[in-house]
Amino acid sequence: MDADSDHVAGSDPPGSDGLQGFVDKDGVSVPLGSGGGQDEEDPHGEMDDLTIPFLGDRWRWQYPFRSLKAAGAVLAMGSDWSVSTADPLLEMEVAVERVSEGVRGHGTPFLPDERLDLVDALAGFTAGSAYVNHLDDTGTIEVGKLADLTVLDRDLFDRTAGPIGDARVLGTFIEGVPVHEDPALDG
Repeated sequence: MDADSDHVAGSDPPGSDGLQGFVDKDGVSVPLGSGGGQDEEDPHGEMDDLTIPFLGDRWRWQYPFRSLKAAGAVLAMGSDWSVSTADPLLEMEVAVERVSEGVRGHGTPFLPDERLDLVDALAGFTAGSAYVNHLDDTGTIEVGKLADLTVLDRDLFDRTAGPIGDARVLGTFIEGVPVHEDPALDG
């Protein structure tokens, strides 16, 4: 896909008859907030009351992360929406587990077939977001790119290390320069 002429679509794509056409041969990038989790007091929260009744059968196409990825879309993830967290680690957890922090371990995943693999969620928050912003010199770790990095307190791929959303940022580097360091690192 040509980054100068990419197609960007909102997170509410057409229904089941249109995903492949939605992600055409030239590609499409889809900025996504990783909603689709539930609230502790109301497991399906506003979805059951305020969204699903108005969408009819199309409610099953909310947050279609895996389907969009399978159709060839470049996923760009993150949120500045007031009904979602801006914490990318919690958003990644919701994209992978399809339950929110408040119902971990006992909540029913919202549309579990749309779960992303962790590697795809990480790519959406890094390379995908860089792509839609035309930031060709960041988004992945490779020679010649800016050293924009975040160091976490655990390996997110080690599922025994705890929930993704509980990971702590130890350091953040922009172009290789530390802009945040956890005081606990000073020993």
